[in-house]
Amino acid sequence: MSARLAEFQRSREPEKLFTAAATADADALAPIALSGDDLGTAACQVLGWWHFFRCSVLTTDGKYPELARSLTFLTRVADRPAALPEPVRALIGPAAEADSQSEIGRDLLLAGSRDPEPRLLDAGIMLLSAAVAGTEDPRAASRIALLIVGYQWRYRRTHQVDDLEHAIETGERAIRFLPADHQELAGILSNLGVAYRARYGRTDAIPDLTRSIELTTTAVASCPADDPQGVACLSNLADTYCERSIRTGDLGDLSAAIDCAERVLARTPAGDPEHASSLARVGAIHFRRYERLGEVADLRHAIDLEERADAADPGLFKPLTDLCVLYRERFQRLGDVADLRRAVKSGERALASLPDGDMRRGMPASMLNLACRYLYEATQDLAQLRRAIDYGRLAVAASPAGSPDRASALGNLSPALQRLYGHTGLLSDLQQAIDVDEEALALLPEGHPTRVTSLSNLCVAYRSRAEHTEASADRAHAIELGERALAAIPAEDPTRIVTVRTVSAAYRDQYNHHGDVANLNRAIELAHLALDTLPADHPTRHRCLSELNTVYQLRYRHSADVADMRRGIEFQEQALASLPTDHPELAMMSANLGQAHHQFADTTGRPVDEGRLDPLIDVIVESAATASATQRVRSYHVAGRVATVLGDHRRAAALLDSAAALLSSLPPSGADWRDREYRIGQYTGLVRESIAAHCAFDDPAGAVEAAERGRGILLVAELGTDSLATPAFPELRTAAADGAVVLVNTNLHQGEAIIVTATGDPILVRLPGLGGAGLHERVQHLIDVNQRSGFAAVLHQRRVIPEILGWLWEVAVAPILTALPATRRVWWMPTDLLGLFPWHAAGRPGEPGALDAVVSSYTATLRTLSHARSRPPSTERRQLTVAVRDAPGASPLPATVGEAEHLHSAHPGLPLLIDENATADAVLAQLSAATWAHFACHADADLIVPSRSGIQLHDEVLTLSEISRLRLADAELAYLSACSTANPGIAQADESLHLASAFQLAGFRHVIATLWPIADDIAATTAREIYRHLDGKPSADSAAHAVRQATLDLRAAHPDRPDLWASLIHNGP
Repeated sequence: MSARLAEFQRSREPEKLFTAAATADADALAPIALSGDDLGTAACQVLGWWHFFRCSVLTTDGKYPELARSLTFLTRVADRPAALPEPVRALIGPAAEADSQSEIGRDLLLAGSRDPEPRLLDAGIMLLSAAVAGTEDPRAASRIALLIVGYQWRYRRTHQVDDLEHAIETGERAIRFLPADHQELAGILSNLGVAYRARYGRTDAIPDLTRSIELTTTAVASCPADDPQGVACLSNLADTYCERSIRTGDLGDLSAAIDCAERVLARTPAGDPEHASSLARVGAIHFRRYERLGEVADLRHAIDLEERADAADPGLFKPLTDLCVLYRERFQRLGDVADLRRAVKSGERALASLPDGDMRRGMPASMLNLACRYLYEATQDLAQLRRAIDYGRLAVAASPAGSPDRASALGNLSPALQRLYGHTGLLSDLQQAIDVDEEALALLPEGHPTRVTSLSNLCVAYRSRAEHTEASADRAHAIELGERALAAIPAEDPTRIVTVRTVSAAYRDQYNHHGDVANLNRAIELAHLALDTLPADHPTRHRCLSELNTVYQLRYRHSADVADMRRGIEFQEQALASLPTDHPELAMMSANLGQAHHQFADTTGRPVDEGRLDPLIDVIVESAATASATQRVRSYHVAGRVATVLGDHRRAAALLDSAAALLSSLPPSGADWRDREYRIGQYTGLVRESIAAHCAFDDPAGAVEAAERGRGILLVAELGTDSLATPAFPELRTAAADGAVVLVNTNLHQGEAIIVTATGDPILVRLPGLGGAGLHERVQHLIDVNQRSGFAAVLHQRRVIPEILGWLWEVAVAPILTALPATRRVWWMPTDLLGLFPWHAAGRPGEPGALDAVVSSYTATLRTLSHARSRPPSTERRQLTVAVRDAPGASPLPATVGEAEHLHSAHPGLPLLIDENATADAVLAQLSAATWAHFACHADADLIVPSRSGIQLHDEVLTLSEISRLRLADAELAYLSACSTANPGIAQADESLHLASAFQLAGFRHVIATLWPIADDIAATTAREIYRHLDGKPSADSAAHAVRQATLDLRAAHPDRPDLWASLIHNGP
């Protein structure tokens, strides 16, 4: 490079400075110049001269980047004037002159404002800083003003807060020594105000806004009336007043902002280059006032101004972004979906006007996220929701890390993710929504207005997660977050209504699960507040009315005052009447009204007004046609219930069947057990009501098909059948070969049984006593039996089980056995919570009962029974025996080891896994080799969320989902000598999700399990008896007979203790 410099000095041929080889050498030398050694110093000198010479031969703007690069390198040797080109000595080093530094610094800054080369601003700031260093000469004011601007320009590019600090420090020092009438003072004050406002954007410190207003007000007062700088000062002042009003809620600041903005507009008439920006500013501030006061006139005026701004300058960025917001707000207020499409179009124009990498892209992207989400909600077009999430993620990516803008973008993204969860039901989607709002909260200090958005979002998200996971802590947290959000919003703020409704719903959920009437009263109070706050013409008023219906229906359950139900229906009637026939929420609102009418009729025994119900069914069904799959299920379900109220059982059956047929489509692909059971479990009662409707018009075959259509959906899917379509009755009944399958059902008022045999028509048996308070009381007893522990639980079992068995015999089993064809082999198939009952053991104490009459087994559905029959029996017995005496956190089971050792001594083929050897990995490894498996240990039976059930091993719980994913080709018999391993739970009873069904899914043809907890000594004795009665073959096809005989033996030993012997059941062919 030195040689190249010498050659140029000799030849003075400029082209020698710009050859590709010379440029490559300079690029290679640049990293060496960064080193701190002598070689680096030499490299800096050579490169400084090189760029200086390049600058000297250029006459266009291209010379300034070369000069900036030259100064960057030569600064390293500035203390040696001889090492510098002579013209550069006036800029850096001991001979530098302030006037030269000021002039060249200004030129570099102006070039840097047009050119992205970062060294232009760096060099300009360096020269100007040196020019004003230590001076308090008022003649340096123009240099100081330019330096402040330079710092601000560089901050906008780099977002390095140090530049703001330098700008503020420089400006504050200048105004201390400049006289009040100095011509540069107004500009310095204005730019200093801008710097404070920019720092507020990073720190959220209100004193920065206040200082900005003070400085800019003084700047405005310092400007002559005809000074164009006064327009810029007024513009800045309007923006700062508006920003402070957003932060503090001060309406005085908002009025001051409007006054300043309108003064600017008056001074920038049509034809002025700033006219469009002035229009947009006034429009934006009027919109802020609309947000605070809710006056539609402000919203309309804002849109008019922004549309005029767009027309005046179609390429201007701000009106387009503002219109994206304003059109969306007008949709929310007036309900015209076309406004949402206008919002999307404006937002996309704004985004397209900015190049990739422009940090301003975050704003239109975030606005597009909101517009597309609202468009999805209005149209149920899933593509719009996907676009909303994509735009939301783009907004987050474009926002500086740690900034309030990023927090705002995160807060806007969260509701779109929550809507996605509403569509998919996947807990992972909901967790993403929670995560982004938690990140947003962490970025914002207490008191920041944007926190309200995330607090409100999180209130909704934690409510949803509590509903999905049954985590009560989430419900309490939702209320706490919601109340914090409410406290942060001024009472007169019209946007507060959204949070009011959110918190009301959180209290409603809490009441539903805990029954504290104080929570219900708060929910009602907030629901009324929401309605009272909302203008009569607001497009979301129907939601407030519907929510009032919901809380008054709940209050009836507490008050038993029919007037509460009537009042709720009146609110829901108003909600429905307010909607046009094509409204996207018509399906939801009409279904809510139908449900309220059904509840009234179901409770009182008569409808409110029978003549209004038939047309209501039509509205529910017609509006469901364009609704989401989840809403269609609910709509058809409710319509079927209303048809039942009218006594139109055929129509009811058709509607309920339509709802049940959609159930299998609800869980999205990729959903785990919990997500799938949650989606299916939302429609409790649908299947039993469908079966009852068919039986009401003597259609038992249709009832059996309805049971198959709506029950065991997850089991059938996991079994991998060729189709989820329900076979017709003639195919279904083949499962009853060698006996009879008895479907038992209740609509909670009365029951029915349908006896299915392999040949002949199904037999319908009416069971009028299987319902009402008697059923409810005994279901609750069985739930208590499974949830209590300790000596009190044993006493409770001993008291209630004999009574339940006698009642069950009287109202159901005796009539069923009377109608049973000549067979002693029965598979019980109870629906819903009837699965809690021991049908196989029904009977009065001391008298022959079901155990004496038939050999019983259980099956979830006819298809699962057919599947078990289709698998060939095992030809080899490879016994796996597992026993855990002391599981972590559980009571000891001393009898389990003897039980396991006795069995293993008879069948020692596989290793005996006891206590510390009974780990999850060891069990899973041995299960793949076993055909028979015996587990003597504790089980976790979760009645609310069955998929959380599992077997307690030494190191961890082997969960239901882990077991069900196994695919064991030769599995024959699983004996689960543990508590409640066949209990179907409460919320998803028709899915028959329990440990017994999990082992069947894993491949075991036969499973022996328990309906309620049993003592470990009795469990050990029973196991020995059952194995004694098995015939010793590799096949376990005699398992049902062995269970029955062992149960009879135990009954003979303990005739008055059915709690000891009635729990064991058999599942399988």
